[in-house]
Amino acid sequence: MKYFLLILTIGVGLHLPAQTDSLGFLINFYFEDAIGNKDTVYVGGVEGAHPVFNPQYGEVNLLNEPFDSVFEVRAGRFDELFDTRLSPTYIGKTIISNVRFENPAVPRSCQTQRIELISFIVHSLHPPLTVSWDNSEEVFDNPYLHCLSGTLIINTYAYLSVFPWWTDAEPGWTDYTCLRDDRAKEFFPWTYPTGREELFQTYYPFPVSGSTNENDSLEVYPLKWSPTRQPPCGSTVSNNSLEDIQELPTVFPNPVSDQLHLKNLSDDPLAIFSLDGREVLSFAGPQSVIDVSGLPAGIYFLRQVDHGGRSTVRKFIKQ
Repeated sequence: MKYFLLILTIGVGLHLPAQTDSLGFLINFYFEDAIGNKDTVYVGGVEGAHPVFNPQYGEVNLLNEPFDSVFEVRAGRFDELFDTRLSPTYIGKTIISNVRFENPAVPRSCQTQRIELISFIVHSLHPPLTVSWDNSEEVFDNPYLHCLSGTLIINTYAYLSVFPWWTDAEPGWTDYTCLRDDRAKEFFPWTYPTGREELFQTYYPFPVSGSTNENDSLEVYPLKWSPTRQPPCGSTVSNNSLEDIQELPTVFPNPVSDQLHLKNLSDDPLAIFSLDGREVLSFAGPQSVIDVSGLPAGIYFLRQVDHGGRSTVRKFIKQ
């Protein structure tokens, strides 16, 4: 079976973009294919970064340059690659994310910090690719990154959907790697049965040097800056506290036949989705019990999005 392995090294390297001293953080991502071709992408962050182009920090826009015919990796802004209504304005070897805090009137905290998401764009004719990275304390003790030890790279945009995809992650389908915990990772080509793969696959058309196609579909791997306590990579318990466990959003019993009980959810609207992404029930306000007796047997996802755009997803089985 054809497959590829992505190997990524994160650390502070020697070949740095310009004016790195003024950046909040800078991480080097090293890529290598199966025959020894190598490439490097620099991902940084700073407060007040321009949303399109930051040449003062070493960004060089390669948007109109074809990808190398054999092997090349670049980075782009996540929203421009995810939202089909948008077109990319920048891709390059260096990308600087904007770091912001939601409410300047309150003290800065992990809860108010936001970092612009990015994605890696990979063209490789010679899989597998290999990955290792520096997940030392020095990396995540950075003032901007210490809240983000749940950060991951994933081979799909599924984490923005209703699916808690990490419960079904497997080679050949949705897969991910945790930057803080993992040290090596294989990403296999998509082999999931037809009818489900388009819910999760991540490709974007870009020109490749020497290709007879006007645009080739290149693999895109989002880099998801995730809070320390957000699954699948973040710990959901701080200091092994039983109180923390008891306060987590919960649905029970699971499996359920009629009455689904909800505990520790917020007052925000919530909805229930089927496995294929269809909304089957919705509620404008808080609920403590939901009657699911009318739903066909199967797997469902309860999703709630708070006022800040953060989502809570819980999977349950209807008998």
